[in-house]
Amino acid sequence: MRTALILAAGQGAKLWPYATIRPKAMTPVCARPLIAHTVEALCAAGIQRIVIGAGGWASQIRGCFLGDERVTVVEVGETQGSAETLLRLRDRVADEAFLTLYGDVLLAPEALAAFVRRAQERAPLVLAAPLPPDSQGERLCLRLDGDGCVAEVLGHPRDPLGHWFAGFALTPEIFAHLEANPGYFRHVEVGMMSPLESFLEMSVAELALRQPVPALVCAADQALDVDRPWDILAANRALAARRCAALTGHRLAEGAFIDPSAQINGWVELGPNSHIGRHVLVEGNCIVGADTVIENGAILKGDNVIGDRCRLRNYCYLDEGAVVGHDCVLDHCAEFGGVLFDGVYLYHYMEMYGVIGEHTDIGAGTACGTLRFDDGETMITVRGRRERPRYYANAAYLGDFCRTGVNVTILPGKRIGCYSVIGAGATVEQDVPERTLLYVRQELVEKSWGPEKYGW
Repeated sequence: MRTALILAAGQGAKLWPYATIRPKAMTPVCARPLIAHTVEALCAAGIQRIVIGAGGWASQIRGCFLGDERVTVVEVGETQGSAETLLRLRDRVADEAFLTLYGDVLLAPEALAAFVRRAQERAPLVLAAPLPPDSQGERLCLRLDGDGCVAEVLGHPRDPLGHWFAGFALTPEIFAHLEANPGYFRHVEVGMMSPLESFLEMSVAELALRQPVPALVCAADQALDVDRPWDILAANRALAARRCAALTGHRLAEGAFIDPSAQINGWVELGPNSHIGRHVLVEGNCIVGADTVIENGAILKGDNVIGDRCRLRNYCYLDEGAVVGHDCVLDHCAEFGGVLFDGVYLYHYMEMYGVIGEHTDIGAGTACGTLRFDDGETMITVRGRRERPRYYANAAYLGDFCRTGVNVTILPGKRIGCYSVIGAGATVEQDVPERTLLYVRQELVEKSWGPEKYGW
């Protein structure tokens, strides 16, 4: 097996507000696009040729792999779903088995390598990941029989079947089933409603009715579907922990150094010309890119990944597992936990937790609430459906190119769309649409005052 196809043409509506200016596959995970991690793992597993089927913003994916002769980006245009996307890549596949992956699924390299090895021996084959215990009604699920083969596939069942599809190793035989795809998911329970979308899993389910389709089961934490905003936090935290755990000593590239006054309670990897300066405290392992400066009392709690050309200084605080993109600034007692995309500025006594989109500027004193008065978890509406996230329900989710004024308060679980501005002193109590200016209009009362008020 030499070829892998990556399906990256989805619109990413459930990921709002982070798929407005980028395809889902370009969502940053540890300061790199998600799809870049997949391609790197595929190449390490011996795959020689990678074809990416892209929809909107295909140029972003093409730019990510510019100069990489192993990767070809094919613009498939608007499709009705993953089955149609794969069908439009048919001419890119020779008369041999091939791998098919989703561009928004983060797979552990060891799981992907094991899948490739198994697929070399036999195809068709699916990579199955265990379902979370409380994921009823959220996925296209599969049940395995006693021989480890696909026995049943159901769309969004009331009771989960045990696993979900994390990857596929297919043969050219699948294209006949793709051509016959009904354009919606037929395998549902009575009363359930399937949207008009051509699902690849529907064609695989039909294939499994005609021949055995075995499954390789990976661990639950080895496959993460980045489908909703809180999944960005989960994927970044998991990969940051995995990468930092692999450190067994300091790794300092050319021009990098650690000031003797810094207190490092772990291992640090520094890229070229980066340094950790005076009185910095690092309470765990961390990985830092090139030309980044961490100085003057900055506090890092560990399992942190920080990109290139960043500035962390003046007693700023980075929570455990937090990830910082490229060209970010954390200054003067700014506190942050979660994920920063590229070019984010956090200044002056602010406290934020969640995901902050690209080139967003957070004003002084801005804070988000992470603990509700009832100690509960926030319900979030995703495409008209109210959901209670399994994790990070009370984080704040700010889109790309946003700004906040001083002393803004963002309540738990609220999302702010791209290109939006929140004026000084405002409290964000509901989701804010894209391209919106939200500000407080106050009423001032003017009266005379002077010494006579004190009896003069």
